[in-house]
Order: sequence, then C-alpha cells, then structure tokens
Amino acid sequence: MRESPLVVVLAVGYDETPERVEYKRVASTSIKKYYNHFGIPCEVMEKNHPDAAGTSPSMARLLLFDLYPQADFILAQGLDMLPCNYRYNIQDFLCGDVVNMAVDCTRAGVYPRPCSFPNFKYNADLLGYPKSLAPFMRRVFTASLEDKLGYSNFEQYYLNDMLWNEQVYVNDLPTIFNKFYSNNFDYDRTAFCHYTNHMANRDKYKYILQFHPKEML
Repeated sequence: MRESPLVVVLAVGYDETPERVEYKRVASTSIKKYYNHFGIPCEVMEKNHPDAAGTSPSMARLLLFDLYPQADFILAQGLDMLPCNYRYNIQDFLCGDVVNMAVDCTRAGVYPRPCSFPNFKYNADLLGYPKSLAPFMRRVFTASLEDKLGYSNFEQYYLNDMLWNEQVYVNDLPTIFNKFYSNNFDYDRTAFCHYTNHMANRDKYKYILQFHPKEML
C-alpha cells in the first residue's frame, strides 16, 4: 500500500471500572506504539458513532468514514489485539482499494467446513477498507441492526455473509496479524496477539500483563 492508512482503534465501551480504564490505557498505548514506529497515523476512538450508540461497540467500525472523512482508507482495530513486535509492517500486506481481513483462527485450515453462521470466514476485529466501500459497510450496519437472520447483532457475521453473497473481493491478511492467544503463544513469530475467544472480557487485562512482551506495552 503506497499511502499510510488511518488506523482507528475501537476503544469505546471500556470505561466501566478502574481495571478496564487501565486496560484501555495499556492496550491503546501498545497499539499506538506499533503504528508510530512505522509512521502510520493512529486514532484512539473513545466516543461512539451516534448511530451505533446502544449497540455493540464493534458496530462503529462499519461507519468510520462518517467520523473520519479526511481518510481514504481506514484500518479498524479492536482494543484486544496487541502488536507483539516490530518485525512485520502491516502496510506491506494491505491492499488499499478493497476490503482487508484475516481468516479467523478457528476457520484457518478447515474452511469451508460448516459452522453456526453461513459463509463465516473472516474475523472482523481487524478490518481495513477504502472510502469507496463505505456505502456497503453502512448496509452491513443496517442489516446487523435489524438482525433479520437472528445473528444477535454480531456484525462480523452479517459482514461475512454479505461479502460472500455480493461477491465483494477481500484481500486476505496473514493470520499472524489476527492470531488468538493460546497457551505457549509464540510472540516472536506473530504480528498481533488477539486476546479473545476462550477468555472473558474481564480476564484479558490479566493475560496481557502476565504474558505480553513487556517492551511492547
């Protein structure tokens, strides 16, 4: 990708308790540290999009060009996905005129094995797309909000479904940029560690403080 994307870190909904305030501080500092190293503009979004108020905070990733109209390409990153080192520059893997996502770790190697949600392939906690696709993302937002298919407003399942049904091209990012934490996680050979899946929200901070490389915090 020739020009640096604008990275927006979704930090809304993480201010309920002192522990979660500290979690937001540590995680956002780590993420900004990585992008600053590569000279990539990075914004920590703490105020939700008004249309997404009262929904899952992750829904706002579909409406980011409303809030950052100056950008041509936005990479939305969840607060629970922390950079592990500086070995991998994500700009080397992005394609600026299409959707960019990584195959979900639970799907890698087994897709298209049937799962609970039709056409589920990509994890949406790292999502890059150009301004030209903002109208498509707005339609995904509306479908998620209406939830006619019963996905419980989990926008990543509507996003996967609509990407497939409308044959929207996706540039597959290497899974090292969206790899779930597991026992004996190899931080040296992974770009981003995604603290999710089996752990409860309240436990993520504990895993980060105990296991994440200290030089990246």
